[in-house]
Amino acid sequence: MPGPTASDDPPRSIGWPTFVWLAIGGMLTWLLPMDGDAGTRLGLLPQAALTAFISEGLDNATLGSLLARVPFVLTAAFVLVAAIAVGALLLQWLGFLEESERPPLAFRSRTVRVWLAATLGMATLGWMTFLLGWTGLLGQFLAVSLLLASLVAAAATGAARQLVRSSATQAAPPSPALPAWLRRTCAAVCIVSAAATFLGATAPARDFDVREYHLEGPREWLEDGRIHFLEHNVYTSFPTLAEMHSLLAFHLTGASPQTTGHLHAKAVAWLWMPLVGGLLWGWSGSPTPPGSRRAALGPVAAAVWMSTPWAATLGQIAYVEAPLCLFTLATLAIAQWVVDEDAPSSRRRGLLAGLFGGAAAAVKYTGVVYVALPLGGLFLVRAVRRRLGWGEVAATLAGGVLVFGPWLLKNTLETGNPVYPLAYSVFGGIDLDAEWALRWHAAHAAEVPWSQPVAIPGDLVATLRDVALDSPLQSALLVVFVPLGAVAAARKTRGGWVTIAAAAWIFLVYWLATHRIDRFWLPMLPPLCLLAARGLVDLMVRSGWLEDHVNAESPAASSRSGSAEPLRPAAQVVVAVLVVAGLLLNLLLLISPATGPSDVLAEYERQFAAARPAIAAALDEFAVPPAGDRDGRVLLVGEADVLLMTARPVYATVFDQSRLHRLTGSNPNGASSEDRPAPPEEVCRRLQAADVTLVVCNW
Repeated sequence: MPGPTASDDPPRSIGWPTFVWLAIGGMLTWLLPMDGDAGTRLGLLPQAALTAFISEGLDNATLGSLLARVPFVLTAAFVLVAAIAVGALLLQWLGFLEESERPPLAFRSRTVRVWLAATLGMATLGWMTFLLGWTGLLGQFLAVSLLLASLVAAAATGAARQLVRSSATQAAPPSPALPAWLRRTCAAVCIVSAAATFLGATAPARDFDVREYHLEGPREWLEDGRIHFLEHNVYTSFPTLAEMHSLLAFHLTGASPQTTGHLHAKAVAWLWMPLVGGLLWGWSGSPTPPGSRRAALGPVAAAVWMSTPWAATLGQIAYVEAPLCLFTLATLAIAQWVVDEDAPSSRRRGLLAGLFGGAAAAVKYTGVVYVALPLGGLFLVRAVRRRLGWGEVAATLAGGVLVFGPWLLKNTLETGNPVYPLAYSVFGGIDLDAEWALRWHAAHAAEVPWSQPVAIPGDLVATLRDVALDSPLQSALLVVFVPLGAVAAARKTRGGWVTIAAAAWIFLVYWLATHRIDRFWLPMLPPLCLLAARGLVDLMVRSGWLEDHVNAESPAASSRSGSAEPLRPAAQVVVAVLVVAGLLLNLLLLISPATGPSDVLAEYERQFAAARPAIAAALDEFAVPPAGDRDGRVLLVGEADVLLMTARPVYATVFDQSRLHRLTGSNPNGASSEDRPAPPEEVCRRLQAADVTLVVCNW
């Protein structure tokens, strides 16, 4: 490992400039009004405490609701252990678990090896579930057998033993022990957050998008016996690597998706959040900062992530942003490995990078732009500069195509458009037309005021404020400590800039190319947590809370580290207040209704009654098909919140062709805006063929 350079020196001018920024950052965070009627964070603190400890959920809390979650714990644990086993097998096959005199940075820590294996295993399980489901082979027996076989294979081949062996058996540089108080504090924050979010994750789904397609798509594929094109739900043609774990959970448990089945799926989806925390905890993507700073960086970053209300929200809702955060972070680890080490070019490293980049793309189309393209650009630039071989570039591309390719192939075969429903003007696509494209563009167009150049700087500042300050779900720790961490990271010539560039790139794409829904910038959170941890750890060292032991291989760094001027006492007090207040507010929000439902401790019967949409409840009470025909279906007009409905309805999302038009129009394949009703006898024939016995409109 190359020794520290002058760029690794602790900053010497750390008196008034640091104090001034702490004061400014603190005031921006705590005193600036947030968006809407949320007020300031200072005013939100007592309000969060009140709603956290005096809430309707505590009034209805029962021991039975906790015990009822045991099966969900077992399902999530089974999938996690199987994912670690699959990942260990792949890492062993790639040669990353072999004994080595100089293992790569990304594998020097036993902790990070385990979490990288889990990340790779989750991607592989989702990929295999998709292939089996697309071919119609997936069933409960095969799903259980697949996971059990992975456990047996990992044990039989020695991959499990190699994965968890002590890092001392490798020639890894010695790392100082993390102070007990800091390790326990970070662990406590992570455990409290994990427990609180698991309770919310195993509450009945309330989010519209989750009940419309994230879980509804897997439900319909389960009922149909295979994954196929759903003409009435355009969102299920997006990449679905994350949703495959919900489909896997449905098959593993055999429970009804409308009831406890989707709670098993949400328990598995919850895993993505602590997986990000685990990968951050063992972070070893860079050889610097030296000494105790390196030992503390990962646990502090994990605590920042796990306490962030946005991360807690993702942990409780089966969205796809949490897995996108995970694969973004895993790709960042490989990117830092590439730029930080003078290791020879490696095709296996390129393949691993491609697998993670392809997994990000297979989670959500934005992963192509956020992760896959920058990764490819990094490898291309380094290949042109002869820092790595073209074989590694080819292996990276192969890994990405291997993971992401099946979704492109499926869409091409089913719709004629590999990125359906995007790029309509290029590829077209079944069920799409010019009218549809205009509606899609109007709803998803970027908001940069290009026609008014003078307004662009103001728009940029407003977007920065929206991301950093305006949402109460944003961590109160980031605004203050991310800039300090960025300054510290920028002092490195290589690896630190990778983290900064990753966060900046995602923000720029969010600002320039999206319609600025909060979920689109959330993959920026992991690199931001790393930067915040870097800034906070440096302040802890300067404040004397963390002794700056350095690497034994770097005596020069040891002699320089002691020359850093300590923080002024006033700044030390400000740091302590900002950290304690920020963590307190975050944790209070985690256990308040701000990040999840308030009745998570009530009996499940009450939770389901509160979660079911009004139409579903009304249909259960009044919509009995004629003559006791339980096979009759309900045609929903203007409603796509269907997951918790007892019977499978006939519906369409807002960006699909109207099912009412398809069943009643004189030209069902044409534009609904220019159509007339078909003759009554033809309408009756179509409704009968579709087994529709009731029509419900929700305007």
